[in-house]
Amino acid sequence: MYPEELKRSISKGKTDPLYFFYGKNTHLIEETTGKIISFLFSSHDPDLDLQYYDAQEHEPSEIVQSARTIPFTAKKKLIIVKGAHFFKNDQWKKFQGYFSKPSGYCCLIFILLIEGRDKKEKAQLDFLKQYKQYGVLVSFANPRWESQIIDLIKSGLAGYGKKITPNALTYLVENIGKDAQTITNELEKIALYSGEKKTVSVEDIEDVLSQGHNATVFKLVDEIGSGNIDKSLIFLNKLLNEGQHPLAILKMIARQFRLISMAKDGLRKGDSALHIGKRLGINYEKIIKKIIQQARGWPVERISSVFEEIFQSDCKIKSSRINSKIILENLIYRLTRLRGQPLA
Repeated sequence: MYPEELKRSISKGKTDPLYFFYGKNTHLIEETTGKIISFLFSSHDPDLDLQYYDAQEHEPSEIVQSARTIPFTAKKKLIIVKGAHFFKNDQWKKFQGYFSKPSGYCCLIFILLIEGRDKKEKAQLDFLKQYKQYGVLVSFANPRWESQIIDLIKSGLAGYGKKITPNALTYLVENIGKDAQTITNELEKIALYSGEKKTVSVEDIEDVLSQGHNATVFKLVDEIGSGNIDKSLIFLNKLLNEGQHPLAILKMIARQFRLISMAKDGLRKGDSALHIGKRLGINYEKIIKKIIQQARGWPVERISSVFEEIFQSDCKIKSSRINSKIILENLIYRLTRLRGQPLA
């Protein structure tokens, strides 16, 4: 099941006794649980009939005991178990008796922040699917396609009574990533920053994003391009500490070098900055100038080696047991050395 289907079911006055919410779209998970809370406790305060548990702090027996307890004032109690992806297989088996005969007086929701994109998460998701005979599995995936990101941006800004210009929308889609919670947070900042303006511009977005991880990525690539390993590592650690996934950082580095490579080709052909910007799909003068500046610092003979190093690091992160941070640090070391080597 998808969240839209669940919302329709709730609007018709129906909730099931057992749900498994899985995925990393935490914004949509919170929104949907909020709708269930509003539905079950529309006429009074939830009080003791709304309970939260954490899989890392509570045992299955505690949760089952609470689920079998009759609600205090509501017709049905609601129990939300966060971090359920931390439950081990033997802990899940302790729920088996309850799953086969869940209480009619309780709505029990397990939240698992997994999408099945790596070996461990795929195994968890396969294990979870055996329980679909007992409860409803609801997928809360982050947007994967550009059209989904555009819809999220437009609807998010509409909630603040704002629209967005086509150029600003293109710029935001290119730079905001695919994590729904991050997108939601950035939209809130953009809405606040733009104040009373009804239409968000490129300038509004540039000013907001320049304070976040996009600027840090740009600085990271800039320092790599300058051969400064110390500052490169500082910006890498900042991104990791902000919760950026190693593969996401690698993807952003690869994207930046693709832009540098295209700009380098344009410079070789004698193209103007405006024409290079069109080839890059970028309409923003400041960014075009910065990419051209970086392109001038990289000998064309080295660009292919850069992409080979990035490819090898991507393979290692996906398949090696080596810590991803170490792999990225080694990549930065090799790229800065590559940048600083004298041409033969």
